[in-house]
Amino acid sequence: MSGAEKYLNWADFNKVCISKGMPPEIFATLRRTYRTYCQGGIDMTTLKWFFTRWAPWAKVVPINADSLLDEPDGQKKLGPMVLYPSNLLLQGFICEFKADICFLYGDRGMGKSVASYGIGEIWLIQSRNWKLSQEFGAPRVYVYGDVNGYVPSEPGWFRCPDWYQVSRDAADFPLLEIYDEVPIQLRSGAVSKEQKKWAEKLTRSRHMNVWTIMNMVQARMASKRGREMDALTLDRFSGLRQLRERIEDMPIRAFKDIYRRMVPEIRRHDPGIAMTQLNEDQGDAGTWITLYETQKASWFEWREENKKLKSLIDSAAPWPPECVKERAEQLAKPIHVKVMASLGNDEKEAYWKSILGITPNEDNESKLMNRLCRHLLRGAGLQWAAIGEVLEGEEGTRKEKMGGGGTLQRWGHRNKFSKCNDEIKEAAKALENEIPPRNKSPVCWGLNIGVIGVD
Repeated sequence: MSGAEKYLNWADFNKVCISKGMPPEIFATLRRTYRTYCQGGIDMTTLKWFFTRWAPWAKVVPINADSLLDEPDGQKKLGPMVLYPSNLLLQGFICEFKADICFLYGDRGMGKSVASYGIGEIWLIQSRNWKLSQEFGAPRVYVYGDVNGYVPSEPGWFRCPDWYQVSRDAADFPLLEIYDEVPIQLRSGAVSKEQKKWAEKLTRSRHMNVWTIMNMVQARMASKRGREMDALTLDRFSGLRQLRERIEDMPIRAFKDIYRRMVPEIRRHDPGIAMTQLNEDQGDAGTWITLYETQKASWFEWREENKKLKSLIDSAAPWPPECVKERAEQLAKPIHVKVMASLGNDEKEAYWKSILGITPNEDNESKLMNRLCRHLLRGAGLQWAAIGEVLEGEEGTRKEKMGGGGTLQRWGHRNKFSKCNDEIKEAAKALENEIPPRNKSPVCWGLNIGVIGVD
């Protein structure tokens, strides 16, 4: 096996042929013609004629010899690369036993976001049937960089601000992070502490059940952000500058020949070039080069229509509850400092007790922060069930949905928001302006139905 044939998955190519209605004998003829070319029996024109005649959706790309990889094997000609539409990229990425990272390279307007949302929806649908989801909880998709609210409020979809970062110390529910744009703190040229932390996060993510899709305009941006982990890539280029950077990053000469030939021909609605590295538990082990035809998310068309008519923010996906909690604590921190500074002053302690319902002391510092967050969340317009979800998880939602209300509602009746000072009200107003409207009601309630250990 010489040339690009070592990166051509004949078994997968056969499956694609069958799915397109090709008789098995035609596939055998194409493969035999390919081998005949390698033995010097036919020329490249004849080989391309056979594939154009029977598989017009495939492209035959000649390559040059690579002295580091190609060894003499008795064949007279190097096997060319046959690129064809395949789902090997999805097969490699959507695997329960291996949380992976997929880099999507491409110019602006080349459909990176559309492709990543489509992959995300397929991942979400399939991951709901995983044993991981039954053990740890329903899977979620977190989208970063969606400032216009394009992602809708669909079950399992969430939008995250750039400052928020998921921090896990142990395995949890399956999570897919889609970086629609590289976060601001990771765009500088120098290697900063933030970039090192992010690279470390990628390295450890597979142990924490976190999958990642990263959209990048410039290939060299990945050099400090996990380039050594780009076992799965999808390229949708048209610009020559980006093409040059991507080719410089290619470790194998055959890949450079393929990209140099194919990338200038790719346009927005054409397939991208996918490089997929599979392990034994994911399918046929090896590195495969194929075409990937973008599969749009089911909500793509109606979001495009809505975007032309009105703003998308009102129907946009919510923040994750833990993200809302973190932001509430950030806004409450200056107020919390003032509360703790009042210790020893009986008059001020009585003042804060009238607002928070408990007397400030060193033993209830965390409780004071919790009470401040309650006020900020209710002032931001959240329902009590949503506040319970933010502060206590789904168990808090369940308590607040009980007849007569739960602990939070009873506390709210005793401690009116109208009695809060201007500082708390201003912080609550700031929180209301930041969080999506969908967060005013529970966003995770009902997602974990059927999870082991959850009633």
